[in-house]
Amino acid sequence: MGQRTLSVNVEKASQDERFLVRSPAVGMYSHHPEPGSILTGGSRVGRLAILNRQYELVLPPHVGGRVEKVAVDDKVTPVEYGQVLFHLARRGWGIPEEERRETEVAREDAAGETYAVVSPTDGVFYRRPRPDAPPYVDVGDRVVQGQTLGLVEVMKCFNPIQYGGPELPGEAEIVEICVEDGVEIKAGQPLFRVREGSSRRG
Repeated sequence: MGQRTLSVNVEKASQDERFLVRSPAVGMYSHHPEPGSILTGGSRVGRLAILNRQYELVLPPHVGGRVEKVAVDDKVTPVEYGQVLFHLARRGWGIPEEERRETEVAREDAAGETYAVVSPTDGVFYRRPRPDAPPYVDVGDRVVQGQTLGLVEVMKCFNPIQYGGPELPGEAEIVEICVEDGVEIKAGQPLFRVREGSSRRG
């Protein structure tokens, strides 16, 4: 009974650095993003009911920006295929994949030999098990294979993000936490950067 996902249609507006986000189907649209909110590729941008079935609407990968204007009512709104749902100001978001990779490589070079721990899925990232609890890890902490680094919420289910994988060293130090607590993340997005070895000094 998991909700299905549909990608919205996005096209460039006449003005530079702006997008029109359009409905991918006929249905009843609700839960639009708030004006001024920041969205990234894979962000949830509302719900669309099609023949009594609910779909989560998401942005396509590598499209993002700030919501400038919502073109529908606050309540549930009947929409047609291709109807504009809201306007998105790019302002440096939606960087092409090649440029993004170059930026990532440059960051890694600047930090030394580092590795990215990426999100296994889309969802909402949490650094701690409860709001009043300390975070699972902080910058400078040493981590080992199988250690929980955070949680990702998917459809009200909280799944641990564990350190490990063939591309990561068996033991490492957290050198950067790449995302804020409680924000939406997408599959493959870097969450932590680590450096091989421990944080102990000799």
